[in-house]
Amino acid sequence: HAGCDQGHVHTWRADGEDERRLELGTRAWALATLPGKDDAFVAGLEDESIVLFEDGRRTRVLEGHEAGVVALAVTPDGRHLFSGSRDQSVCVWELARGELLCWLYSFRDGSWAVVDERGRYDAPGGESAGLHWVVGLEAGELGQLKERFYEPGLLAKHLGLSTEEAAWGIYQIVTSNMELATRV
Repeated sequence: HAGCDQGHVHTWRADGEDERRLELGTRAWALATLPGKDDAFVAGLEDESIVLFEDGRRTRVLEGHEAGVVALAVTPDGRHLFSGSRDQSVCVWELARGELLCWLYSFRDGSWAVVDERGRYDAPGGESAGLHWVVGLEAGELGQLKERFYEPGLLAKHLGLSTEEAAWGIYQIVTSNMELATRV
């Protein structure tokens, strides 16, 4: 079990006895345990980073948000991490390599988008009022580069899921992220 306070994470055993206090250096806003690992968890920090701890040691730092990390969810198989931030994005990570796979965005009109580092994107019908291209200082219409960068089922491809499974996941994440955004 784990809990956090001003710049520390405390872990304790199931019988309630304190095991250790781990120094973070900044405030943790979210914690999530890793399935099948007794002493492994991730902490979402105020400083925009995510720290992975195993056996009481900091083993990896993930960076990809532009504001504090306020929500974390690990997939049941422990392969992927979803992190929600005050920057209004959800990052999708492959935990074994610490790789940022893509970002999810939800918009006030209920639409969504998935974007990856290669510039590929997915959105309902390939269009979203919240997306546009920026080249230099010029903003352009999304449709101008749709043929080259639109990738239907992008999240499913990153996660190795069927399109239907990924669509349900996007719906759940967008819904919870929108609720979180209204509370933060």
